[in-house]
Amino acid sequence: MVLYCFLLLIVTIFLYESCKSVNIKTRKYLLIVAFITMTFVSGLRDNVGTDYGMYKAFFINSQNLEIFTITLEPLFTITAKITHSLFGNQYFTMFLTFSIVIHYYIFKNAISYSERNYYLTIFLFFAFGFFFSSMNIIRQWVAIVLTIEAAKNFINDEKVKGIIYYIFAILNHYSAILVFPFLIVGFLIKKNKTRLII
Repeated sequence: MVLYCFLLLIVTIFLYESCKSVNIKTRKYLLIVAFITMTFVSGLRDNVGTDYGMYKAFFINSQNLEIFTITLEPLFTITAKITHSLFGNQYFTMFLTFSIVIHYYIFKNAISYSERNYYLTIFLFFAFGFFFSSMNIIRQWVAIVLTIEAAKNFINDEKVKGIIYYIFAILNHYSAILVFPFLIVGFLIKKNKTRLII
């Protein structure tokens, strides 16, 4: 836990300095360092999280797994199979791959939400325990960040991209289907508002 508290401090300092820097190169450098620090600490962990052993076992046996099953989502299985084919039994590569995906979209959305105060978003991601949660329920977190990206695309009228992201989210964790009614309601509200403006 001391390591993660130290990580929170370091990442927050880097991101704060990045937000306040007037030099674009310095901002990008500090942002990249913070991203790499978070991603590698998460991705290269060992035996952290109650589901760690399960994911490790899935990875090691991934070549024997069926892609389409009720119990395991196909996108996760495909990712595990590809990673296993490339790196052999180096199971940390799968954790690192998913860590990169999760943190890329967390950082991307934090920056798009507030270009000058994104350090607060990342700090809250730590403070509310989401960082630790993302090291445990990995498939769910990949589905969450992809669903958020899908919703953003729908809001920006990029429907095709939104559909693709949402399908990827479902294929990574079936629970993403539960968000579908909310996406439809949001789309209808946006559509009706557009009609009222016209």
